[in-house]
Amino acid sequence: MKVFDEEKNGIYALTAGEKTVIVLKSALFTAAVAYFFYRSLIALAFLIPLFIYRVRSDSRAREKEKKKRLALEFKDTVLSVAASEKAGYSAENSFREAYRDVKMLYGESCMMCRQLKYIIYGLDNHIPIEQLLMNLGKKSGIEDIKQFGETFTAARKNGGNMPRIIALTADVISRKAEVERDIDVLLTSRRYEQKIMNLVPFGIIMYLSMSSPGFFDVLYGNVLGVAVMTGCLAVYMFSCVLSEKITSIEV
Repeated sequence: MKVFDEEKNGIYALTAGEKTVIVLKSALFTAAVAYFFYRSLIALAFLIPLFIYRVRSDSRAREKEKKKRLALEFKDTVLSVAASEKAGYSAENSFREAYRDVKMLYGESCMMCRQLKYIIYGLDNHIPIEQLLMNLGKKSGIEDIKQFGETFTAARKNGGNMPRIIALTADVISRKAEVERDIDVLLTSRRYEQKIMNLVPFGIIMYLSMSSPGFFDVLYGNVLGVAVMTGCLAVYMFSCVLSEKITSIEV
């Protein structure tokens, strides 16, 4: 679907099932807005930009979740590589071992397993491990992976102590992951509160419509009412976007 933002590398591409769920949720939200704010099917035609915005917003949120998952899986991959390096394995064989460890932790279908398969395939075809890691950092867009690839490449070129360098890098990535997890724990309740507050206006309109029939009739079917409800919708959407930004913190 053209309304979806396409990832050039496809690493975070949404599946057909994920796209279908996002479209259905966005359509339901748009229909709810058309009913509660305008009580008109004609309004659906004018709310198409809102539908497209929700689809793109939800798809970006889903891709962001995948990015966080890949970062977490990469952290465990680096820890496994560091352990193998300490045990005397070469860098190339350390990544082969890491595939087995990550597969046991997250399952063969996990995102990092797919990337490790590409790395192993590249190694089998005599592509330097440095090039494979730099490519992974570039296509993933994750700063930790980029920095790991750059550090690994520099250490290889300068003949550094690879086991120590990888161990230190793994420690830094692990600490950062711990901080991110702590922040997520602290913000989880706030995010739930945000979602509940986003539903409150619909709940209020539904309650008043049921308890006091005709209470909102003056706001529907006339130009002034449409203008007032459009203003309310604009304020509502602004507050939703603002609350999402407030509860979105990156380390």
